[in-house]
This record gives sequence, structure tokens and C-alpha cells, in this order.
Amino acid sequence: MPPDLVRRAVVAVARWTSGFLFVVGLLGLLRRHFDRFASAPGVDVIWLRATPLGHLLLFMLGFAGIALVRAPAAARRSLMRSGAALVVLGVAGAFLDALSFNVRMTVVLVVLGAVCLAVGIVGRGPAGESLSPG
Repeated sequence: MPPDLVRRAVVAVARWTSGFLFVVGLLGLLRRHFDRFASAPGVDVIWLRATPLGHLLLFMLGFAGIALVRAPAAARRSLMRSGAALVVLGVAGAFLDALSFNVRMTVVLVVLGAVCLAVGIVGRGPAGESLSPG
């Protein structure tokens, strides 16, 4: 794969993922009016249910991703960290009442996390070369 295409793919996936998490987290927080974070029943956003605490975590993860995605190398690091966090959050959300994720939210988070990890790993290149231009 051409290095320029890999760089663009890594940045695009990082931006899309961060934007998606930011929007879902923000809409969930706005629908719940920022109260009773861990004890409130789940709120549906685009058929994805989570408590306000779960939406706050998604919002913060998306906001951090948006802030970090500037250069391809930073985007790759952000993808790797976000991917790991999403897989852990998805699995934990299936078992913790404080997050109260429904099955769709759990599947979306785990699959999105796996995609982020895969793109981050492929973005390294065959010999682990840097994504920096030149």
C-alpha cells in the first residue's frame, strides 16, 4: 500500500471515530440534562443506550481524539489508545450497571475499537516505519 494512502486512511479513521464518539456522547448528555450520572436509566441516542456516565466517557474520548488528530503519527497513537479504551469500555459496559449499555452499544464499541486497533497496527507499516512524511 502506498505510504501516502496509509497516512490518509489513518487520519480519516481517527477523525471519523473521534467525531462519532463526540456526537453520541454530547447528544446523550444533552438528552439527560447532565443529572444523576451513575443512577439514571439509560438514554437512547441513535438506538444506542447508555447512562449519562457512559455518554460522558464517550464525549471525553471523542473530544480528546479530536484534539490529538493533527499529524498521521499522532492520529495513529490516538487510534491505538482509543481502540483499546473502546474495547475495554464496551466489555465493561455490558457488565456494569453504572454504564448500562445495551447490546447494540456494546457491539458498536467493541467493533469500533477493534477497527481502530487494526488500522493503527496496519498504519505502522511492515517494518514498523514511521508515518512521518519524508
